[in-house]
Amino acid sequence: MKIKYAVLITLIITAILFLNSGWTSTSASSAQSQIQGSILYVKPAGTGVTCSSWADPCELNPALYWAEPGDQIWVAAGTYKPDPTGEIDRYLSFQLKNGVAVYGGFPDSGDPTWEQRDWEANETILSGDIGIEGDNSDNSYHVVTGRIVDATAILDGFTITAGNADAGSTPDLLGGGIYNYDSSGPTLSNLIFSNNSATSGGAMYNWLSSPNLTNVTFSGNSATVCGGGMFNNQSSPSLTDVTFSGNTAPCGGGITNYINSQSTLTNVTFVSNSAFQGGAIYNDNSNPTMTSVTLTGNSAQSGGGMFNLYSNPSLGSVIFSANSATIRGGAIYNDDSSPLLTNVTFAGNTAITSGGAMFNEDSFPVLNNVLFSNNTATGDFGSGGGMSNSYSSPTLTNVTFSGNSAVYYGGGMVNDDSSPTMTNITFIGNSAGNGGGMANLFSSTKPVVTSSILWGNTPDQIFNQPLSTVTITYSDIQGGWAGIGNINADPLLGPLADNGGFTLTHALGAGSPAIDAGDPTNCPATDQRGFPRPIDGDGVDGPRCDMGAYEYEVVMQIDFPIYLPMIVR
Repeated sequence: MKIKYAVLITLIITAILFLNSGWTSTSASSAQSQIQGSILYVKPAGTGVTCSSWADPCELNPALYWAEPGDQIWVAAGTYKPDPTGEIDRYLSFQLKNGVAVYGGFPDSGDPTWEQRDWEANETILSGDIGIEGDNSDNSYHVVTGRIVDATAILDGFTITAGNADAGSTPDLLGGGIYNYDSSGPTLSNLIFSNNSATSGGAMYNWLSSPNLTNVTFSGNSATVCGGGMFNNQSSPSLTDVTFSGNTAPCGGGITNYINSQSTLTNVTFVSNSAFQGGAIYNDNSNPTMTSVTLTGNSAQSGGGMFNLYSNPSLGSVIFSANSATIRGGAIYNDDSSPLLTNVTFAGNTAITSGGAMFNEDSFPVLNNVLFSNNTATGDFGSGGGMSNSYSSPTLTNVTFSGNSAVYYGGGMVNDDSSPTMTNITFIGNSAGNGGGMANLFSSTKPVVTSSILWGNTPDQIFNQPLSTVTITYSDIQGGWAGIGNINADPLLGPLADNGGFTLTHALGAGSPAIDAGDPTNCPATDQRGFPRPIDGDGVDGPRCDMGAYEYEVVMQIDFPIYLPMIVR
C-alpha cells in the first residue's frame, strides 16, 4: 500500500483547525443595502467626538464603533493601528460592519473631496505593529476581522501589514492580515496585504466565508503550515485582478483551498511564491475554478505551481511558465485528482525527478487544447519532460508536446503503469535518453493513441520496455508503427507559432500527408486552437479529421477583375 506524504499535511491542518475551535461573539449588524448615510472622517491620532468633518476627525476604531449601516468612513493617508493607545492588546482588530464602507486614500491635509481620493498616491496603512516597532512577537493577531458580515461590509484603498496570528488556539493562529468567519462577504478592493504572518492564512483566512476581492495584492506574507497568502476552509471567495507575489508556506505558498472550498479566480497572477507542496496553490478536497490565470516562477519540492490532492480544479486559459520542483511536477502535481484543463500552456517548467510540467499519480486529468513546450526533467534519472504518469489514466485531446526533454525516459511523456488516451496529439522535437517522444514502462502500460503525429523526436519516437504495449491507429509515426491507418511520411509541420487560439501550435503545411488522414470515426469538434473540425483539406471524399492537434485550413483564392476608372477629358 502506498503511503502519500501529502496526507501528513492534511492531518496537521485538521489537528490545528479543531483545536479549541470556535469564536463566540455578538453578531455584527444585520445585513442592509449600502446606501448613503453619514460620512465619518478619520485621520491619524484624531481626537474628534463626532467624526463629522475633516476639522473634527477621529481615529479609525472609534469611527467603526459609531458607524451605522449606510455610513461611509473616509480615511486620510497615514498609519492606523487597532490599539493606538500603546497598551499592546493583541486581540484588538479593525472589525468590519455590514452596510459600512471604509475608504482609504484621502490626502492628509485640507478638506479633500471624493475626487481627490487616490489610494496609491496617498498610502493608508492598517498596521498590526502595536508593540515594539519591528518586533512581530507582540503584534496584533488580526489587523482586520470580518465576523458574520456580508458584501455590504466594504474595505477599499488600504495597505494591511504586520499582523501576526501566532497564538496557541483558534482563531488567533489564523489570518494575520484579515480573518473572515461565517460571512458571505466582505467586499475587499484596492488593497495590499504585505508582510503578515500566521500559522495558516498568513494574510487572509476564510472560514465558511465568501469574500469578494478586486484589485488586491498579496506580497511577502507567510504561514508556518499552509496558505502563505490565503487559506480557504470550506469557503468560496471570488478573486478578480489579484496578484500573489513572494508568499511562502510549507503548503500553498500563495493559496490553500481546504475541504470543499470552491474559490473562483479570474485574471489572477502568481509569481515567485514558494512552498514544500504547491508553490502557488495547494488544493485539498477542493475544486477551484481558474480563468485567465498566470503562474510564473513559483517553486516547491512537489507541484511548483499547483498541488492537487483529492481535488478536481477547472482551469481555462491558464499559463504555467518557469515554475520548478525539486522532485516532481514542475508546474502541477496531481495526486488522486482529476483536474480539467482547457486552453492551457506549460512553458519552461522544470522538475528534477519526473514531470517537468505535470506529474500524475493515481489521477485522471482531462486535457483539451493544451501546449507543453520546452519543459524539462533535469535529474540524472529525470523522466517525463512534459508529463509523467504513474498509475494514472489521463485523457488528452488536441495537445502538443514540443521541445520538451528528459535525461532518462520520455522527453514528451513517460507512462509508468499508466494508460493515457490520446486523440489528435502532436509530439515534435522532444528528446530523452530513451523515448524522445514517449516512453512506456512496465507490462501493464497500455496507452491508446489515435490521429496523432510523432515526428522529429530524438533518439526515437516511442520507447517500450519489454512487455509494454501501446495501441496506435491513424497516426503518422516517423520510422513506422503497426496499426490501422498509420503512415510514415513527413507531416510538413511548421514552427511553433501563433496560428490563432490561446496556445501556440505547429501548423500543417500544404500537401501534408496528415491532412484528412485521421480516424474517420473519431474526430473532436475543434482543433487545439478551437477552430472547427473536420475540414475537407484535400478536396477528396469530403471532410475528415487531420492527424495531430492542428486542422489544416483551406485558403480560397478568388481572382477578381480589376476595373480602371475612365478618365474623361
